[in-house]
Amino acid sequence: MAKHKRLEVKTQVDYYLGLEYLTLSELKDKAEEWVHHYGPDAWLEQYQEPYNESYSWGIFKRVPETDAEYDARVADLKKWKKTQEERDRAEFERLSKKFGVRNV
Repeated sequence: MAKHKRLEVKTQVDYYLGLEYLTLSELKDKAEEWVHHYGPDAWLEQYQEPYNESYSWGIFKRVPETDAEYDARVADLKKWKKTQEERDRAEFERLSKKFGVRNV
C-alpha cells in the first residue's frame, strides 16, 4: 500500500483574545506581537465557544499532524476503503444475480 502523505492541520494556538474596546493603535501593536510570536502565517478567526452560544476570537495556524492524528486518519482511510469494497462486492453480486452475469 502506498504511504500516505502527512497533512497540515488547522490548530488553535491562542484563545479568548479580548479584542473588544481596543483602539486601532493597540490592535496594531497586538497584531505585531502575535506575528512575532506565532509567525506571519497565523490568522485571526472567530469561533463559537464550546457549550456556549457566544463567539470569541482566536489565533489559528497550520501545523503538521501528530503521529496519533496521522495513525487515526490512515486507519479511517483503510476502514473506509474496506467498507467501500464490501459495498461494491455486494452490489456486484446483486446485479450479477439480477442480470445473470458471472464473476469475471
